[in-house]
Amino acid sequence: MEDFARRVSIQMEGTTNLLVIELAEGETLIPYCCKMMERNNIPGLLRMRHRWMDGVVSLQYGIGGKMPLREFMARHRLTYEKGLLLLRNLTEALLHLEDYFLSTDMCYLDPEQVYVGDGLLPYLPCVPVQPPAGQNSAARLKLFYEKLLSEYFATAECSSYDDMFKWVYKASLFDLKTFYKQFLEEKQPAEPAPAAKEPVRQPAEQPGQPFGAAQPAAEASKLQQLAGILQEKGSQMQAKYLSADPGSAAAPQPPAQPQPPAAQSEKRTFEIPGGRSFEIPGAPPKPVEEKRKAKPEKEKKSFWPFGAKPKETKEQAVPERFQPPVPQPMPPAE
Repeated sequence: MEDFARRVSIQMEGTTNLLVIELAEGETLIPYCCKMMERNNIPGLLRMRHRWMDGVVSLQYGIGGKMPLREFMARHRLTYEKGLLLLRNLTEALLHLEDYFLSTDMCYLDPEQVYVGDGLLPYLPCVPVQPPAGQNSAARLKLFYEKLLSEYFATAECSSYDDMFKWVYKASLFDLKTFYKQFLEEKQPAEPAPAAKEPVRQPAEQPGQPFGAAQPAAEASKLQQLAGILQEKGSQMQAKYLSADPGSAAAPQPPAQPQPPAAQSEKRTFEIPGGRSFEIPGAPPKPVEEKRKAKPEKEKKSFWPFGAKPKETKEQAVPERFQPPVPQPMPPAE
């Protein structure tokens, strides 16, 4: 079934413009492809949703923020670079439909229904139905590009598209990949070749001088000067070393005299600012200082309001010893 035989209209839903395409009788949507288009933003395809009403299935495509290609060409002056970018984006979108399990046979290939968005990105409506048997996709693509190049790009201002149109028109079997590689593929700039390294030049041998012969007089004098400098430096280092070595004969040291223990202890003690010091390990122990005399304890003040509080003496109470009663004589009877 030809794409131009479908019923296409533009409707408005609220503030959004919709492109509506109705399916013919006997056409059914492919469920997987339909869900793929409804839930994903596929480059080069308009976002779609389907609606079933009164036995008729209609596909609605959002075209808000996009402009038809014919209107875009009338409003904007299209240079060769911009036109080439527009064709490249459109062709790349058609070539990558297989990544989403779609094919160019499902696209509505009509230049009148091509819309342009931001960044010169073209968009096509796609009808996810089974293509009719015997449909030649190469022939449909050839007719689409012939009409697109002849009516929109092959103008007086863009005469460079004539070669593209002639190639498409003369092609007996149109191949989209070949067309893209020949006219639209971006050519990467050739990388500059790495600079060749210069060969290390060997000193040229003087004629008449055998290998390993004596050096010239100038070089021999330089070597003698260098040897003299090294010898002088060596003697200076040797003299410095002998002067610093206490056991050497060049610098005899006087015999060490014994120092009193107090002086040794002073030398082996490191003073710290603030009146503190610590002993260096290996120093002889310091003499034990005398213990500080015990200070007399201060009398504790009493807070008793009536002078000194009397000291309480605890006396243990001793119970009195029991005395038995003394017997009394009985009075005489009268």
